[in-house]
Amino acid sequence: LFQSGLIPEAIQPEDGHRLAAEWNMSIVNLVQRTTPSTSDLSRQEMRDAVPELCRKISANPPRVICFVGKGIYEIFVGSSKITLGLQDSMHR
Repeated sequence: LFQSGLIPEAIQPEDGHRLAAEWNMSIVNLVQRTTPSTSDLSRQEMRDAVPELCRKISANPPRVICFVGKGIYEIFVGSSKITLGLQDSMHR
């Protein structure tokens, strides 16, 4: 987050609570179960999780949403025809 310019200083994982307290940010997983890798999640499992993430976004609309991984974003928007980088709007 720091290297991307989203927060002004590097923080350690145990300081994640500072994201909400100091910068009004949060980190949310698409699928709530722990896995060693995204490849351990089926595309269907990820698609099934999209409505809940949309509910969370609608309940507290953020200024910016960052997706870690192109594949996760493709599943979220329902299209593989995406470009990387800043988007003009959320395409969901």
